[in-house]
Amino acid sequence: RDPRFIYCACAISAILDDWSGVDKDAAVKYIVSCCNPDGGMTQAPFQESHGGHLYCCVASLALMGRLDAIPDRQRTLQWALQRQSCGYQGRVNKPADSCYSFWVGAAVELLGGHDLVDAASVSTFLVQCETRFGGIAKFPDEFPDPLHAALGVVGFTFCNPDGFPRMSPTLLLPESLVESLNIKAARRSK
Repeated sequence: RDPRFIYCACAISAILDDWSGVDKDAAVKYIVSCCNPDGGMTQAPFQESHGGHLYCCVASLALMGRLDAIPDRQRTLQWALQRQSCGYQGRVNKPADSCYSFWVGAAVELLGGHDLVDAASVSTFLVQCETRFGGIAKFPDEFPDPLHAALGVVGFTFCNPDGFPRMSPTLLLPESLVESLNIKAARRSK
């Protein structure tokens, strides 16, 4: 009972196009139990809303074709959009962190809020997190690490900069790869 494991199971099932190992109804029920009144989502019922868990819940529902199960999708989108300051924060009253440009940014993409994002602000924040050594740090003026570098670059692609391939918000893969592998569950709805 953890959205992170549910997401892993959904991602694997989508890639393999074999959902026989996932009880979708039970997964959806658990994810819905992780929805908070503020619109955010959690690791377990009655915990603090968190951007990483929001992503795991929303992406899992998207892969299962069940985004309609979110009790108040507009409120969930609003919670995610309210995490944007210069970049995105993972929780209320925390500083922006480059990795949430993916975790929260991808959830916003999946919830249909792309046009509501201040993409210039997110891009500027991520550029400020880029270091003179290469890579992207968690915060400006810190040292980079692989996690923040990878997730920051993927989050950057949601801002539609020229020269970057679009990434799938459900699987953290280039959309061209999702298309060429024919991963139906991860295709962006047109």
